[in-house]
Order: sequence, then C-alpha cells, then structure tokens
Amino acid sequence: MLGMHRINRQSLISHFVVAIKTAPKSVHAKLRSKLPIVSDEGIKELAERLVADIDSDCRMVIETEFVSSDKPLCSRLGRWGIDEPDPCKPE
Repeated sequence: MLGMHRINRQSLISHFVVAIKTAPKSVHAKLRSKLPIVSDEGIKELAERLVADIDSDCRMVIETEFVSSDKPLCSRLGRWGIDEPDPCKPE
C-alpha cells in the first residue's frame, strides 16, 4: 500500500479540464447565457461538478487550522510542515 500522496498541480488541472470539457451541453449553454441568473446557475453546476471530482470517496481537500498571529484579533491559516504536520509525510 502506497498511502496518500499530494496531487500535483498538473494532475489537478487535468482533472478540472476533463470535468469542464465533459460537462453536459446544458451547463455550457447556461455559461454562455446573457441572462445573469442563467449563467450563475451554470457556474454553480460547474462548481458542483468540480467539487464532486476532488471531494469524493477517493480524494479530499483538507486545510490547516487557523493560527494566531502577533497582531490581536488576526489569525491566518497555518502552513503544512510549519504550523501543522504534513499529512503526506509519516511522523
């Protein structure tokens, strides 16, 4: 078993390109619509398609926890390997 690994950017771009290219014609038609409400529906459908591709039973998107900064009331997402352990590297 190889364990989990990070998907490189080119592979992720390829997943998106395939999902966009293979979207139903109805989605592409909505995206070309001059009516904002119709094009917004197309954008939402396409976004749902992309999310379904990268957040499934074999892939997931994860983010770090928020970490506090030296400025009061300001926080930011942590960074892998710095604020949070890298989930792809064994401890």
